[in-house]
Amino acid sequence: MADFSIISSISLERYIDMCASVEEDGLAARQVYNERATTAAYMLLDSLRQMCTTTLPQQDGRDDEGSAALEAGDVAYGNVAVFIENTISGDAEEINEDGINATNPLFAVKLRPELERRRVDLLTMNSEEWFCAIGLILYRILFRGRTPPLSRQNAGNACVESGASEHMGADLSRHTTKRRVNNDSTIHGVPFDDDTPSSIRSLISDLFRPRHEVDNPFLSFEDVLLELKLISGWPDIFLRPFPPAPSQHLTYPEEAVGREAELGALLEVVARIPEGDESRNELVLVSGPSGSGKSLLVKSLSAPMTGWGYNVISLKFDRSSQQQPLAPITSAFNQFFATMVDQRRETDQDDANIEHIVTTLEDELGPSSIVVLNNMLPSLAGLFPHIIRRVISDQDLTSLDERQGHSRGDAFPDNVVQDDDCVDETLGLQHAANRRQHLFRRMIHAISSRENPLLIFMDDIQWADQQSLDLLSSMLLDFDHIEDLNGDDPQCFMVIGTYRDDQATPSHLLYPHLLQFFAAARNLLVTPISVGPILEESANRLISQALHLPVRVTRPLSSVIHRKCLGNPLS
Repeated sequence: MADFSIISSISLERYIDMCASVEEDGLAARQVYNERATTAAYMLLDSLRQMCTTTLPQQDGRDDEGSAALEAGDVAYGNVAVFIENTISGDAEEINEDGINATNPLFAVKLRPELERRRVDLLTMNSEEWFCAIGLILYRILFRGRTPPLSRQNAGNACVESGASEHMGADLSRHTTKRRVNNDSTIHGVPFDDDTPSSIRSLISDLFRPRHEVDNPFLSFEDVLLELKLISGWPDIFLRPFPPAPSQHLTYPEEAVGREAELGALLEVVARIPEGDESRNELVLVSGPSGSGKSLLVKSLSAPMTGWGYNVISLKFDRSSQQQPLAPITSAFNQFFATMVDQRRETDQDDANIEHIVTTLEDELGPSSIVVLNNMLPSLAGLFPHIIRRVISDQDLTSLDERQGHSRGDAFPDNVVQDDDCVDETLGLQHAANRRQHLFRRMIHAISSRENPLLIFMDDIQWADQQSLDLLSSMLLDFDHIEDLNGDDPQCFMVIGTYRDDQATPSHLLYPHLLQFFAAARNLLVTPISVGPILEESANRLISQALHLPVRVTRPLSSVIHRKCLGNPLS
C-alpha cells in the first residue's frame, strides 16, 4: 500500500510531551528538545506576524468575534495548536495511536482558528505588554510546559499591568516532565535550569523586563522574531549549554539579505529557462561595486535551482586569469564532469541525468570531438574510457597530437571546424579558436535539456581574458551548432555574470562585449541587475548572522559599519 501524507492537529501541550519523551540522556536530550522547541516557537511567532499582514479589516462596522482585536492574553499556552505532517504507511511499530511522534515534520504552529480571524496590529505587538505575553509562552514552550514562578516584584511592571501575572505559578504541578530539573540559575528574577543556553536566558529574561532596564532592548516584535530565527537556525552555536569558542572566520548567511527585489528578478529568469527557446539565449548581468554582495546574491539561488533540476557550473575569474587564458572555464567544466565520474563510481544505480548527458554527448559530438575536448577536459576520459582507450591503442597513430595535426576530414566529423595547413599562423589560431568555440557550443547543447537546464555562473568577469570573453560571446550569440531551431531538443541554457561596474570603462576588455550583448536583442535576452547599497536594517541582519549575535546587540556596530561602508557591509 502506497504511503500518503496528511496534516494532523494536536495541542501544544501534547507536542511538548512528545518532544520531552525523546530517548536520549542528559545534555543530548536537552539539545534535541531545544532544537524542536525553538523551531515550534519561531513558527508560532511567525504566524502572528503573518496575521498582521493578512487579517481582513472590519466589515459593516461589526465588532463580533471574527473582527475583535487579538489581545496579548490570547497568546496563551492552551490557545496554540500544532500541525504535524503525518505520513501514513503500513509500518506502525514506532508511531503512536494517531500515527505521529516528535520526529514528524512540523507543518505549522498557530493560534486556534477562531483566534486567527481576529485583528492584529503590529504596532500594538511592539508594546511591553505583548513582549511579556510572548516571554511567557516562549518560557512554557522551551521549558517543557512549566510556568515561571514569578512574583509581582520580579515579573516586571509590564507583566503585572497586562494581567499575565495571574497565570504565573498557577499550574506548576499540573505538567510533569521526564527528568528532574534544577532551578538554581536566576537572571533578573527569572528562574532557569543550569544547562539552559545563554541565548535562551537572554531572550526570555529581556522580554520580561521593562525596556529601560535592558542594555540592548527589543525595539519591535520583528526584533524578537529575528532573534528566535537566528537561534533556531544555528542550533550548534546558540543551543549549547556552553557556547563554542568564537570562530576565526566570519560565516555569512547563504541568503541574500536585503536583496529581495534583485533575487526576485533572478528567479524570474531561472523559472523560464526550462521552457526552452532555441532561437534565443539568456544572460543575466549583475553589476555593482566591490563588496556589494553580487556573488552572494547568485549563490542564494542554489535551493530553487536544485528544485528545478539545474546543472550548475560555477567559475571565478581573478587578476591572474590574463596569464592563463581559458583556465577558469576549462577547469570548471572539467570539475563538472569529474563530479559525474565520482557519482558513477559511488553508486550502483545509474543516474538518469548523468546517463542522458553521456549518451547525448557521444551521439552529438562523436568520438573524434570527444578526444579533442579531452585535451582540455581530462575528466571526460572517465566518462568515455572506451573512446579514449581505442584512440590511444590505435597502432596507426603515434600520438594524439599527430592525429590532430595531420589528419584530414576522415579524422573529424562534419561538425568540427578543420585546421587549414595552408593558412598562416594567425589564421590557424583563429581556426583553432573557432573549432574550440563550436565544440563548446555543441557540448552545452548536449548537456542542457528541459528536465535539466544548464546554468553557468561566471563571477568577476571584469578579470576575464580575451579568449574567455570571445568564448562567452560565442556560446551566447552563435547558433550554427543547432540543426533544427525550435525543434524537439531545445537548448535550455543561461549565463549569469557578475562584474564591477566601476571598472568596466570604455577602454576595458569587457566593454565591447557588453555593448555586443545588449545590441543582440534578436537572439539574446539580457537582464541587467544593479546591486547597490542595502538598508541599515538589512546590514544589521547580515552582521548579526555573521557574528552569531542577536540583531539588537549588533545594532550599534551595524550603524557604524553601514555609514563607513556606504551601505555595502561586505566591502
